[in-house]
Amino acid sequence: MLRTLLPKASDPNPAVSAGVIMCLGELASVGGEDVMPHVPDLMQVIIAKLTDSSIVKRDAALHTLGRVCSNTGYVIQPLVDHPQLLQILSRILRTEPAQSARREVVKILGILGALDPYRRKARRRFTAHLYTSTHTIHPQGSTPRRIGSRYHSHGANQLHWSLRFG
Repeated sequence: MLRTLLPKASDPNPAVSAGVIMCLGELASVGGEDVMPHVPDLMQVIIAKLTDSSIVKRDAALHTLGRVCSNTGYVIQPLVDHPQLLQILSRILRTEPAQSARREVVKILGILGALDPYRRKARRRFTAHLYTSTHTIHPQGSTPRRIGSRYHSHGANQLHWSLRFG
């Protein structure tokens, strides 16, 4: 059924095309992980419709993108497989006057994991910890002694790690 509907998503009539795209999203909801072999074809259609001038097609593509990603488990990877996707979504978020479309984009970004606030916060904490951590190498035969919260040894070489992750 999916193979039959995919070519019809490019119908010149915006209402037909939008209806087919919405149907593809519903099929992804019902099919779940069984739809995974068809995800590359679905993503090509969805990305093409996200950049379409027709608002009806773009809204249908947004809705379907959310359905496909959330029901198939295809998250994070779409941003790797389709690097233009984040730019397209951010452009829609900035320029779209309809609040419902902007809300759908934010929902999709959450589904994709593009802007996970917990992950960003954890990464900042980890980076800060690495930046300020001091690791000590103890010369052979010396014993470390505890001073405050760190261990020190006489004549130890101090290594300061300043790894930063972008």
